[in-house]
Amino acid sequence: MAPFGALAVNSTVLRDQLDKGGVTPGVLGEFTPISELRITYKMNTMVRMGGKLTPADVQTAPHVWFPKVHNGTQYTLIMLNAEYKQGAPYLHWLVTNIDGQRPATDIANQIPFHQYNPYLPPVAQDTAYKIVFGLYEQSSNNRTFPGAPADRANFNPQKFALEHALTPVAGLYFYL
Repeated sequence: MAPFGALAVNSTVLRDQLDKGGVTPGVLGEFTPISELRITYKMNTMVRMGGKLTPADVQTAPHVWFPKVHNGTQYTLIMLNAEYKQGAPYLHWLVTNIDGQRPATDIANQIPFHQYNPYLPPVAQDTAYKIVFGLYEQSSNNRTFPGAPADRANFNPQKFALEHALTPVAGLYFYL
Protein backbone atom coordinates (compact mmCIF):
# COMPACT_ATOMS: atom_id res chain seq x y z
CA MET A 1 0.00 0.00 0.00
CA ALA A 2 1.40 3.39 -0.91
CA PRO A 3 1.93 6.00 1.80
CA PHE A 4 -0.97 8.38 2.25
CA GLY A 5 0.90 11.48 3.49
CA ALA A 6 3.35 13.45 1.42
CA LEU A 7 6.93 13.87 2.59
CA ALA A 8 8.38 17.36 2.62
CA VAL A 9 11.80 15.74 2.24
CA ASN A 10 12.60 12.87 -0.11
CA SER A 11 12.66 9.47 1.66
CA THR A 12 16.10 8.75 0.19
CA VAL A 13 17.45 11.96 1.76
CA LEU A 14 15.91 11.01 5.12
CA ARG A 15 17.38 7.51 4.86
CA ASP A 16 20.83 8.90 4.02
CA GLN A 17 20.66 11.19 7.07
CA LEU A 18 19.62 8.29 9.33
CA ASP A 19 22.43 6.14 7.89
CA LYS A 20 24.96 8.94 8.44
CA GLY A 21 23.97 9.12 12.12
CA GLY A 22 24.10 5.34 12.57
CA VAL A 23 20.37 5.23 13.29
CA THR A 24 19.73 2.87 10.38
CA PRO A 25 20.50 0.08 10.47
CA GLY A 26 22.29 0.33 13.84
CA VAL A 27 19.58 1.54 16.23
CA LEU A 28 16.17 1.24 14.54
CA GLY A 29 17.03 -1.47 12.02
CA GLU A 30 16.90 -1.50 8.25
CA PHE A 31 14.07 0.58 6.77
CA THR A 32 13.33 3.42 4.36
CA PRO A 33 11.28 6.24 5.90
CA ILE A 34 7.79 6.73 4.48
CA SER A 35 6.83 9.50 6.91
CA GLU A 36 8.76 12.20 8.73
CA LEU A 37 8.85 13.40 12.30
CA ARG A 38 8.72 17.05 13.26
CA ILE A 39 9.56 17.53 16.90
CA THR A 40 9.75 20.70 18.93
CA TYR A 41 10.48 21.32 22.57
CA LYS A 42 8.76 24.22 24.33
CA MET A 43 7.06 24.95 20.98
CA ASN A 44 10.08 26.94 19.78
CA THR A 45 13.09 24.59 19.78
CA MET A 46 12.91 22.40 16.69
CA VAL A 47 14.81 19.12 16.57
CA ARG A 48 16.95 19.00 13.44
CA MET A 49 18.32 15.74 12.07
CA GLY A 50 21.77 15.39 13.66
CA GLY A 51 21.47 18.76 15.43
CA LYS A 52 22.43 19.60 19.00
CA LEU A 53 20.22 20.51 21.97
CA THR A 54 20.99 21.14 25.63
CA PRO A 55 19.53 19.41 28.71
CA ALA A 56 17.61 22.63 29.46
CA ASP A 57 15.92 22.34 26.03
CA VAL A 58 14.49 18.86 26.68
CA GLN A 59 13.06 19.03 30.21
CA THR A 60 9.42 18.59 29.13
CA ALA A 61 7.86 16.15 26.70
CA PRO A 62 8.11 17.43 23.14
CA HIS A 63 5.42 18.36 20.66
CA VAL A 64 5.49 15.61 18.00
CA TRP A 65 3.93 15.94 14.57
CA PHE A 66 3.92 13.56 11.62
CA PRO A 67 1.87 13.08 8.47
CA LYS A 68 -0.22 9.92 8.53
CA VAL A 69 1.02 7.07 6.40
CA HIS A 70 -2.18 5.06 5.93
CA ASN A 71 -5.81 5.80 6.74
CA GLY A 72 -7.12 4.26 9.96
CA THR A 73 -3.71 3.33 11.36
CA GLN A 74 -2.29 3.90 14.82
CA TYR A 75 1.36 4.42 15.71
CA THR A 76 3.92 3.84 18.45
CA LEU A 77 6.66 6.37 19.25
CA ILE A 78 9.89 5.60 21.08
CA MET A 79 12.59 7.97 22.28
CA LEU A 80 15.89 6.57 23.47
CA ASN A 81 19.48 7.39 24.28
CA ALA A 82 21.27 5.24 21.70
CA GLU A 83 24.63 5.45 23.47
CA TYR A 84 23.75 4.81 27.10
CA LYS A 85 26.43 2.88 29.02
CA GLN A 86 28.73 1.56 26.31
CA GLY A 87 26.16 1.74 23.53
CA ALA A 88 23.24 -0.06 25.20
CA PRO A 89 20.08 2.00 24.50
CA TYR A 90 18.12 3.62 27.31
CA LEU A 91 14.38 4.19 26.81
CA HIS A 92 13.21 7.72 27.63
CA TRP A 93 9.65 7.54 26.29
CA LEU A 94 7.24 4.98 24.82
CA VAL A 95 3.81 6.10 23.55
CA THR A 96 1.37 3.75 21.82
CA ASN A 97 -1.99 3.96 20.03
CA ILE A 98 -1.28 7.37 18.54
CA ASP A 99 -4.12 8.25 16.18
CA GLY A 100 -3.03 8.65 12.59
CA GLN A 101 -6.46 9.66 11.29
CA ARG A 102 -5.59 13.32 10.93
CA PRO A 103 -3.22 14.60 8.26
CA ALA A 104 -1.03 15.91 11.08
CA THR A 105 -1.04 13.81 14.21
CA ASP A 106 -0.04 15.86 17.21
CA ILE A 107 0.75 13.65 20.20
CA ALA A 108 0.40 16.54 22.64
CA ASN A 109 -3.29 16.78 21.65
CA GLN A 110 -4.03 13.04 21.63
CA ILE A 111 -6.48 11.77 24.24
CA PRO A 112 -6.57 8.95 24.93
CA PHE A 113 -3.27 7.36 24.11
CA HIS A 114 -1.14 5.10 26.24
CA GLN A 115 2.24 5.94 27.68
CA TYR A 116 3.85 2.73 28.81
CA ASN A 117 6.90 4.67 29.85
CA PRO A 118 6.16 8.32 30.69
CA TYR A 119 8.56 10.95 29.43
CA LEU A 120 11.86 10.99 31.32
CA PRO A 121 14.09 13.82 30.10
CA PRO A 122 17.68 13.07 29.14
CA VAL A 123 20.40 14.46 31.40
CA ALA A 124 23.82 15.95 30.72
CA GLN A 125 26.77 13.60 30.42
CA ASP A 126 30.49 14.20 30.01
CA THR A 127 30.30 13.76 26.24
CA ALA A 128 27.62 14.41 23.63
CA TYR A 129 25.34 11.46 22.95
CA LYS A 130 22.65 10.56 20.44
CA ILE A 131 18.92 10.73 21.22
CA VAL A 132 16.79 8.82 18.71
CA PHE A 133 13.07 8.98 17.97
CA GLY A 134 11.46 6.10 16.10
CA LEU A 135 7.90 6.08 14.77
CA TYR A 136 6.28 2.71 14.07
CA GLU A 137 3.05 1.73 12.39
CA GLN A 138 1.07 -0.72 14.53
CA SER A 139 -0.30 -3.93 12.99
CA SER A 140 -3.63 -3.33 14.77
CA ASN A 141 -5.33 -0.49 16.61
CA ASN A 142 -5.88 0.02 20.35
CA ARG A 143 -3.10 -2.39 21.22
CA THR A 144 -1.85 -3.34 24.60
CA PHE A 145 1.77 -4.36 24.85
CA PRO A 146 2.26 -7.18 27.33
CA GLY A 147 5.83 -7.15 28.45
CA ALA A 148 6.27 -3.43 27.77
CA PRO A 149 9.66 -2.54 29.17
CA ALA A 150 9.63 -1.93 32.91
CA ASP A 151 13.40 -1.47 32.88
CA ARG A 152 14.41 1.44 30.68
CA ALA A 153 18.07 0.38 30.48
CA ASN A 154 19.22 -1.93 27.68
CA PHE A 155 16.07 -1.35 25.61
CA ASN A 156 16.33 -2.99 22.21
CA PRO A 157 14.03 -1.17 19.74
CA GLN A 158 14.50 -3.72 16.97
CA LYS A 159 13.56 -6.62 19.25
CA PHE A 160 10.61 -4.67 20.68
CA ALA A 161 9.32 -3.87 17.17
CA LEU A 162 9.64 -7.49 16.07
CA GLU A 163 7.91 -8.86 19.19
CA HIS A 164 4.99 -6.43 18.80
CA ALA A 165 4.59 -6.45 15.00
CA LEU A 166 5.60 -2.80 14.59
CA THR A 167 6.82 -1.45 11.25
CA PRO A 168 9.25 1.49 11.34
CA VAL A 169 8.05 4.44 9.24
CA ALA A 170 10.13 7.41 10.46
CA GLY A 171 13.16 8.31 12.52
CA LEU A 172 14.92 11.41 13.79
CA TYR A 173 17.96 11.98 15.99
CA PHE A 174 19.85 14.75 17.72
CA TYR A 175 22.81 15.08 20.04
CA LEU A 176 22.62 16.22 23.62
